[in-house]
Amino acid sequence: MSKTLSAKARPAEFLGIDPTIETDDDLDIVLYELSYLNAVNKSVDARINELIEAAKEEHEQRKVIHFGESEDQTMTIQKRVEQLEELAKKYCKSNKKNMISGKTKTKKFPHGAISFNKQRDSISYKKGVDVKASFDMLDELLRTPLIVMLITWMKTIRPNHHAVDH
Repeated sequence: MSKTLSAKARPAEFLGIDPTIETDDDLDIVLYELSYLNAVNKSVDARINELIEAAKEEHEQRKVIHFGESEDQTMTIQKRVEQLEELAKKYCKSNKKNMISGKTKTKKFPHGAISFNKQRDSISYKKGVDVKASFDMLDELLRTPLIVMLITWMKTIRPNHHAVDH
């Protein structure tokens, strides 16, 4: 039996849908099919990973921040993150003595913290918006007298269209 795997000599054709092992030759066919299936599985996985990476690359280019109206004033989010992290590290390194005092090796800011350690310095920042806090703040805003008055007024202007019922 050849060790090359081809689509024409698929082992499943030899074994059928409900295989049994009764001889050493049957076992060898099972091993052949297992080898074939493993190779096909790896091949499919490799192709899928190629497609995923290509899709990621394509969509990564769509993640841009615009700094002006012209196309040359854009930057990918990843490049912007790298730029700002490098800028923050340089600033912290040159201002380290002003940022820490005594045994405290961390300085906290509203949106992150700077930590100076013997192994390596680090910068951390909040990873995103706290959704619950944002909705709580929105709910609170919607209950303010001015907003309640505006919503009531809007309902009187267009009685069939409700702005925000709260």
